[in-house]
Amino acid sequence: MNKNVICYLSKSDDKTINNLKISLYQLYNNYKYINYCDIKVFVEYEFPKDIVNEIQKLYKNLSFEFIELKCSDYFDNKMLEFEDGRDEFKIGYRHMCQLFFSEIFSIIKDYEWYMRLDTDSFIESNINYDLFDYLSQHNKVYGYTAELAEWPPVVIGLGEFFINLVRKHNLNKTFFDKLIENDRYNLRQIYNNFEIIKVSYIQSEFVRFLIKEVNKTGNIYKKRWGDSPLRTFILSLTVDNSKIHKFNDFDYIHDAYIRKNGIEVCTYTSYQQDLFQQWKKEGWLDK
Repeated sequence: MNKNVICYLSKSDDKTINNLKISLYQLYNNYKYINYCDIKVFVEYEFPKDIVNEIQKLYKNLSFEFIELKCSDYFDNKMLEFEDGRDEFKIGYRHMCQLFFSEIFSIIKDYEWYMRLDTDSFIESNINYDLFDYLSQHNKVYGYTAELAEWPPVVIGLGEFFINLVRKHNLNKTFFDKLIENDRYNLRQIYNNFEIIKVSYIQSEFVRFLIKEVNKTGNIYKKRWGDSPLRTFILSLTVDNSKIHKFNDFDYIHDAYIRKNGIEVCTYTSYQQDLFQQWKKEGWLDK
């Protein structure tokens, strides 16, 4: 087993599988240290077995891990329903958020470093250095590629939850204030479809306490709180800016975010584009 692992979660529809193949092809061709990592693709049991065999033949350090996406034991069935009856996000999407927020770390607990990629995460230029070693040598615990604005309907109560948590437990704040304006969450988030995390950081007692507090609410299911703003908030209470690194030296595409030759473009809705431009001018974790 290598000390580093790169993880995907894939659905079984044709579009997702095609994206997965493209993403893996680019990863293996552009990341020159790929052989020093294990690659795990998490899929549910209905995932086509012929696709599993096809892909595993191409990449020797890749394995498929069959899992059942389900609620953890601390959720009851009432937590599976939106409080206001909305159904924009199916249960599978909320399971995905839960998996990447906390559940995956019990699966990859024996690794030193973990990278998450989505099936539509595309690394489109060469990376000629070891990303994990770079973070380790520079005393970092977290690496990412972009920061974007979250969608307001899926953060209802999120800022208030963390503000109350800070006050109740008198928590120290690192860059928490960059996420709060006028006692409200300002939608800033690390875009964690690409993220690298030092596993021992997630396993630390304080981080596990914060994750447990979030999970006790059930709001990943009830309100569709996403793993991306949740990760950002927890980082803002647990590590100094200097422990976080933004990778901006390779081309990367995910959904409506594009970075090409160091130039970032966001093509989401107008409010997200406006905030994206505002935060680029202000700086983020480097100030």
